[in-house]
Amino acid sequence: MNRTITIAVLAIFAILCLVSCKTADVNLGIQVQEYQEQLSGMQAQMDQMQAQIKDLQNQVTGLEQSTLTTQTELTEQPSQAEQTEQTSQLEQVEQNNTEPETEVIEEPAVDPLFWEIGQIGPFGGLVFQHDGKCYEIAQPLYEAGSYENAADYCKSLTPDIAFANEYRLPTVDELLAIYDQLVMTEISDLDWTYYWSCEETDETSAKVVNFDTGFEGKFYKNMDFVSALAVCEL
Repeated sequence: MNRTITIAVLAIFAILCLVSCKTADVNLGIQVQEYQEQLSGMQAQMDQMQAQIKDLQNQVTGLEQSTLTTQTELTEQPSQAEQTEQTSQLEQVEQNNTEPETEVIEEPAVDPLFWEIGQIGPFGGLVFQHDGKCYEIAQPLYEAGSYENAADYCKSLTPDIAFANEYRLPTVDELLAIYDQLVMTEISDLDWTYYWSCEETDETSAKVVNFDTGFEGKFYKNMDFVSALAVCEL
């Protein structure tokens, strides 16, 4: 009797185990199916994302090509300033082709040192140069009598010509230039004597230059043996 009960209990236990295993297999199958469905959904999403990425890449490629085309057109297309310049050049060419050629006469350049040293100037005197300018000397007045007489003599020599500069007593530097350029070179036949300059040292004296030695000094204005040598700027 006990043995029969034991066998019956074991049989029931075995049945329960089989049922439990069967149930577990069923649940596991359901879970596997759910996982497969989730994987399928994720794969679909990844495929969709890849398609979107491919579309974006195509759009970027299109934009790059469009930008490159625009840059090429801008490079090849001349600017407004270039178009205007080209138009002006074409108009100038057409104008040159239609208008008769006019001969252009160029005026010669004016040389400030046109006059050469020792040359006869426009008023008949010898030319010398000083400080980048040309001057002409007049006929000297030997033993002028006084400084005032010498200055008056120079003023009286100014020609009545509109463009002529006034004759005047020369500066010490101008007298030294005459001495170096005309006297020492024996271009002129000026006497080797003292000549008044226009430079006064005070009310009673003025500077002189000796054409014998090139000596520079000063004399009282009433010295009657000093000569006057007038100059004018050309």
